[in-house]
Amino acid sequence: MRQKVRWIHGIALQSWDRLGWSGGAVETWMRLRNRRGPLTALVLFCAYVVLLLS
Repeated sequence: MRQKVRWIHGIALQSWDRLGWSGGAVETWMRLRNRRGPLTALVLFCAYVVLLLS
């Protein structure tokens, strides 16, 4: 399971690097859905940092 998650994050980040964020609203929505895993991990990390600081 962890390896699958790593592959999905790697694919999402690689496509982000190659394709960027240009496009219309529908394309932006689909790309945000594909990058949900890495963005969620970033938000969770920030939440843990705020929790530790408080």
